[in-house]
Amino acid sequence: MLAVFWFSPVPAEQNVKPQYMEALQDRVVGGSVAKPHAWPWQISLQYLSRGSYYHNCGGSLVRRGWVMTAAHCVSIFGVWRVVLGAQKITANEPTQQVVRVTNIYIHPNWDPNNASSG
Repeated sequence: MLAVFWFSPVPAEQNVKPQYMEALQDRVVGGSVAKPHAWPWQISLQYLSRGSYYHNCGGSLVRRGWVMTAAHCVSIFGVWRVVLGAQKITANEPTQQVVRVTNIYIHPNWDPNNASSG
């Protein structure tokens, strides 16, 4: 199942660098390095914890102000932000836009107790 959320045009904390996660892989197994900004609709969904933001999931910009991701990515409450235009999510880049998530809509048939549903 999917979750769709809306984000506001109000900038979030631009200067808060996401924490590097050593388990973060550089690419999909068997994949290749993408050209910078070749996939502009891809986003990083990040949550705030103890003063730092952490990458949680990817998502896709489906229209202005709307992002789609998997429901399990947003099943916990918290402070969320979306990072668009990033080539490396572990660095602050001049092409990044950082916006806060203001509403989250989870598909009503999503079952958090059934991993195959989302």
